This record gives sequence, structure tokens and C-alpha cells, in this order.
Amino acid sequence: MPLMLYRFMCRFNDVFGLSVLVAYVLAFILAFIMVFLFPPGALLLVLVGISGFVVVWVISLSTRGLERKLARGMMQSVGCPNCGHGLVLTPVASMPGHEGILRVGEPESVYRCAACSRTYEASGARHDRDADSDVE
Repeated sequence: MPLMLYRFMCRFNDVFGLSVLVAYVLAFILAFIMVFLFPPGALLLVLVGISGFVVVWVISLSTRGLERKLARGMMQSVGCPNCGHGLVLTPVASMPGHEGILRVGEPESVYRCAACSRTYEASGARHDRDADSDVE
């Protein structure tokens, strides 16, 4: 059950930003049309859109925090939050694509799963979001 919930949270966090962007583009198109048909409606859409940023920000922070909390709990009890296999503490500089160089703000070591090759920071965050965005 926690594995399924973690995967759901990962998928939700991966598609949330794009879905919010699509919703705001559609709202912009609707507001543009409403400028000519019913101007007060366009103003109302602008105000709802601006206040909606706060709601989107709170949802984003809370879901990412829940994802990290679930990952930390699973890393301590099960192992890899994605597949359930064991994790190995790996120096980041020795990983492929780093050539012994750390990026600014990057941790010195991460937890790496030998089975699915996913990497996690000690905080529970997925380390390389570009490579880890396709959760199975």
C-alpha cells in the first residue's frame, strides 16, 4: 500500500505543473474571448487566476512534502521507495555524467537502488528529476 501511494504521489507531482499550465492557458483563452462578450467576466477570471497561484503553490508544497515523507519512511523500512529493493549509499561524484565534479547545491552522496537505478537524497527527494520522471 505505501509503495502504491508513493508511486501515485510521484506521478501526481510530475504532471501537476503541466496540468496547471494547461488550465491557465485555457483560462487565458476564455478571458480573451470574454473581453469582447462580457468584460466583467474577464476581470473576474483574472482575479481568480491570480488568487489561484496561492492555491497551486500550497498544493505543490504539500504534495512534494508528502512524497518526501513517504520516501523517507520507505527508505528506512523497505529500501527503495520505487521497487522495494535495497539502497546503497553512493558518492555523487562517482556517478555517470558527473566526471568527479559536483554541481552547486548538490549533495555529496545519494542513496541508489541497484535494481531500478533510481537515486534519492537523504531528505527523500528524488535526486535526478529528469531521469526519474517516468515512474512505472
